[in-house]
Amino acid sequence: MSGLEVLEYPKIRALVREFASSELGRAVAQEMAPYWDAARARRALEETAELKACLIVDRVPSTGGFRDVRPHLDHVRRYGRPLEPGELYEVKELLEAARRVREHFSGGAGDGWPRLREMTQPIEVFAALIEQIGTKLDCKLGVRDDASPALARVRARLETVTTFLRNRAEELARSDRFRALLAQTRPVLRGGRFLLQVKAEHIRRVDGILHDRSQTGMTAFIEPRELVPFGNEREDLKVREAREVQQVLWDLSRAVLAEEARILATLRRVAWLDFTLAKARMAVAFDLHPPQVGGRVLALRNARHPLLLVRAGAHRAGTRCETVSPGRGFEVVPLTFRLGEDFDLLVITGPNTGGKTVAVKTVGLLALMALSGMPIPADPESSVPDYQDVLADIGDEQSIEQSLSTFSAHMTRITGILRRAGPDVLVLLDELGSGTDPAEGAALGRAILAQLVHRGAPSVVTTHLGDLKMCAYELARTENACVEFDPDNLAPTFHLRVGLPGNSNALIIAERLGLEPAVLAEARRVLADRDRRVEALIAGLQATRVETERRRQASEEMLAIARRVQADSEIAAREVGMRREELGSFADRRVDEQLREARERLYPILARLRSVPKPFDQEVLKLEKALEEALRLTPLAVRREAFVRRLRKHQMLAIARLGVRGRVVRVDWKRRLIRLVVGENWMEIPFEDVLPEEG
Repeated sequence: MSGLEVLEYPKIRALVREFASSELGRAVAQEMAPYWDAARARRALEETAELKACLIVDRVPSTGGFRDVRPHLDHVRRYGRPLEPGELYEVKELLEAARRVREHFSGGAGDGWPRLREMTQPIEVFAALIEQIGTKLDCKLGVRDDASPALARVRARLETVTTFLRNRAEELARSDRFRALLAQTRPVLRGGRFLLQVKAEHIRRVDGILHDRSQTGMTAFIEPRELVPFGNEREDLKVREAREVQQVLWDLSRAVLAEEARILATLRRVAWLDFTLAKARMAVAFDLHPPQVGGRVLALRNARHPLLLVRAGAHRAGTRCETVSPGRGFEVVPLTFRLGEDFDLLVITGPNTGGKTVAVKTVGLLALMALSGMPIPADPESSVPDYQDVLADIGDEQSIEQSLSTFSAHMTRITGILRRAGPDVLVLLDELGSGTDPAEGAALGRAILAQLVHRGAPSVVTTHLGDLKMCAYELARTENACVEFDPDNLAPTFHLRVGLPGNSNALIIAERLGLEPAVLAEARRVLADRDRRVEALIAGLQATRVETERRRQASEEMLAIARRVQADSEIAAREVGMRREELGSFADRRVDEQLREARERLYPILARLRSVPKPFDQEVLKLEKALEEALRLTPLAVRREAFVRRLRKHQMLAIARLGVRGRVVRVDWKRRLIRLVVGENWMEIPFEDVLPEEG
């Protein structure tokens, strides 16, 4: 059967969802699945690794505006109504957030992050649509008064009429004619009408229209006759206002629908970015690393089960999702594992509750994560082959009673697995041969292992049947392993030892628990007579295997240290490079500022010197030209000149020194000024006020 459910892959999906910052990213995480394609998995791993590096150096733009606007667009077509102001504003926020991300990784911030640049470069820019929505809508008040000339006129008249009605109603309430008739002297606005609160017994004395009564019946709400025409006009203006607002909303909605295909494409890209960012946040939180994907060798160094890390609370301070419950604070024992190099079938033997199931689940789940483009909780030197599937039969075999139905279910699943097993399918079988007579279970297990070897399927099999230990010495490319057991503490250490078969340790445990020596001696005699052939064979090979494994682990540790030092050096070099850039930018700005200060101080003096007699006036001109030349040739000025040449009409430009952000209308090279529209006003900014890295 497929390993996704058995290996608790859906819980990894749920964990990634918790690290996403938007519903868009959470929706993509919900559909996460292995690619079964090495190239796609490697690309996703590279994207995640680059975002992880950006997170570490705090160079990730805000994703707060990532809105899922698809339901809004669907409602327009389904119900034939325009988008509401809040919905239109969410469209604007999405497009602005997408543009920020694109600009961030398309500019200098994208240097060194080629995958992120590729990921964000196709994001569309909707400058005209963003401006159209922004100039017609107010994020708090809805449609702006100046969204259309007709709406501006209607609202101006509506305000005039409303003010007149309010003032006139207050005057009437204070007048001698009405003051004694009122229950309250303050007029109220009900149903769009300004009404006087008249005592019930005086209703006939007020000339007007009765609109309502209080719950007690003691107060009547009457619109004085002289206010009725103005009240009618006000209601008519409200209708006209609503009609003009609807027209503006329809205009904006049509503009959005005209760009629907491009908007949805942009939405999909930012959703993928937020999903990738969620994986990167999880990688930072739990110190996950991208493995190599491809080849034949499955190698995991110091691997840990990710869900155990969650339960243990093994995350970096300040990086955990608040919605995930904190762990219990126990230590997760690392697992070092390999498969596919000098053996393709690993048989893990030993007692129940010894950690065999955790080991096989860790191997399978980390393979699935890597093939999904996710970093894994293992050292960076780890590798995962390009498997096309992961098949697993892992059940709860820890109960005391085993039933025929349990055995039948296992056999049904194993039969399906054997049909699909092959060189590119990872097979995981837990507690093979259990649930039936030990002798028959061992014979059946031996036949299943032989079939896996015949099919060339990379496989990890756990069992507590001692007879299956011999398979590692009788079948090609097969190896034994065990989970270490501490006889002093009568508990497993959870350390996997490849090359050594496991023991049940039943006699050791019985002896520690005080079983009589005579009983133990008889048990050992029976065991020796039964397993003499196995023990003799194992004894002849075990010493060699132990020494070989020790040397292998030592060489792998040295190689891992060398690679880690190299990786640390590369990271340090990158940080130094970024720091050098920051210091260089600061120095360039400082030189530029000092030259500008010098010019501002010297220009008044030079202005006075322009009237000096010839030929000294030419020297003054030379000094002015030299000063301007020095200002134009500073490194910052050269970059600024190139940046200004790239400016385009309608492009948004931030001027940090002045704290403004506006839309470019014109670049005047003769006067060296940039005209911007800021809100409803325009202003001209000298070239010198522009910083290229903040534009």
